[in-house]
Amino acid sequence: AVKGAVELVLDLRAQGMDFCVASNGLRDKMKVTLARAGLLPFFGEHMFSAYEVGASKPAPDVFLHAARQFGVPPGDCLVVEDSSSGFEAAKRAGMPCLALLPSVPLQVSPPAALHGAYRITALQEVVQMLGPKAQD
Repeated sequence: AVKGAVELVLDLRAQGMDFCVASNGLRDKMKVTLARAGLLPFFGEHMFSAYEVGASKPAPDVFLHAARQFGVPPGDCLVVEDSSSGFEAAKRAGMPCLALLPSVPLQVSPPAALHGAYRITALQEVVQMLGPKAQD
């Protein structure tokens, strides 16, 4: 698991926030990787695959599908992504995005490659960003 992933989902759950996985991967692959990371019990059926919606990132379809499943407007969602195609998909979906790039030098991820995403280096930053807003 990415360092801080378990803490992040526990924090989101404690705050009553909905969360999901929206991936270019197959659902079966998501289940295997989430299980290995100890995260599968947190997601249940809240896993969405680009294969199921018919378009892979950078198309925004999987993100928009996930938002519809929760009944949330795209602009009220927050995407945490680790790939340029994911950053672009979030932008095209109209969703704010955090670019998780813990070990990529800034020169390798120039602003244009982030497609407007805000770069973070650790999931703990997400908890810090959401904490005060969730308590408002």
